[in-house]
Amino acid sequence: MSSPLITIAMPVHNVENYIEASLTSALEQDFTFPYEVLVIDDHGTDMSMEKVEKIKRTHSRGDLIRIWKHDKNKGLGPARNTAIEEAKGKYLLFLDSDDTLTPSCLSALYRPIIEKKTDYEIVVGSYQSIDSASGTIIVTKKNKESYISHPNAGVYLFQKGKAPQLSVWNKLYNLNFLRINGIHCLHRIFEDNVFSFKAAIVATNVAVLPQITYNYTVNRQGSIIDTITTKKQGTQESAETCCDIIQNYIKLLEENKHVPCMHDFYFDRMVGCLNRINNSSYTEEQVQYIKQHTTGFLHCIGNPLNLSRWDFRAVYAITRAVGEDFTTFLKIKNFFLRLKQRI
Repeated sequence: MSSPLITIAMPVHNVENYIEASLTSALEQDFTFPYEVLVIDDHGTDMSMEKVEKIKRTHSRGDLIRIWKHDKNKGLGPARNTAIEEAKGKYLLFLDSDDTLTPSCLSALYRPIIEKKTDYEIVVGSYQSIDSASGTIIVTKKNKESYISHPNAGVYLFQKGKAPQLSVWNKLYNLNFLRINGIHCLHRIFEDNVFSFKAAIVATNVAVLPQITYNYTVNRQGSIIDTITTKKQGTQESAETCCDIIQNYIKLLEENKHVPCMHDFYFDRMVGCLNRINNSSYTEEQVQYIKQHTTGFLHCIGNPLNLSRWDFRAVYAITRAVGEDFTTFLKIKNFFLRLKQRI
């Protein structure tokens, strides 16, 4: 096979009921350029990899599949990092192995690079959420079409209200862009957060498309979201990971505080991470751990005038006045969110 232009990276771990549809969707693209499907075997305990091996043997495009085996289970974040290290394509697309690509996904995502004669660092497609049980479309998320050349393209998109979803899937990444800038996953779970935050800051050429290129499976029993974020009781790992995400956000804010709208961008993503904490129930010991390790989550903003949105400023000022506590902060933030919806 010629050198692939695109690598589709698929971490695989205990998805035997979904892997055939997912992998087949990757193989049956209408893309006319060479590409590969890099399957990362993350040591599951079901029949997922046996099904991958069968498809590799029997599918007419099975030779596109390349399997990379981890020596032990490492988690989704490290599996994505393996893809960044081992991919042979110029561009990289992450596909979760319980989701599927539309037949024209690669063609649609690569088209702006050809038509605009611009080597975009990130090309973002639109997606639809599919119920795992019924197969029906629950929601369709269509992006506003945008072609951005800007020193901090992702933050600029946020400023203009056009920021795409946080997740790393359904985005075509220039592989050298990721490698040169050291953009990789820092955590086993919630691995999208710091990756996408940093990528948005340092990217200079981003294309955002309205075409549906990805089918995202929701309500799958056994998924990371199901096993961690929807349980009534949070885990120590989720608490530690969310705290470390906040600290990495603070570090990146300090390094890039000169970027226009950077403080608002930080504020928005920080709220998302704290909401994730708030949506789970933690022991008193874990709550104290979270409070201790999210210290400075507001102090790093400095002057409230660094925030351009009035509601961000109000939440910041009131929380700083009554005490920098994440539970108090979220209560105040939710009050202003309801107020804003009424205005």
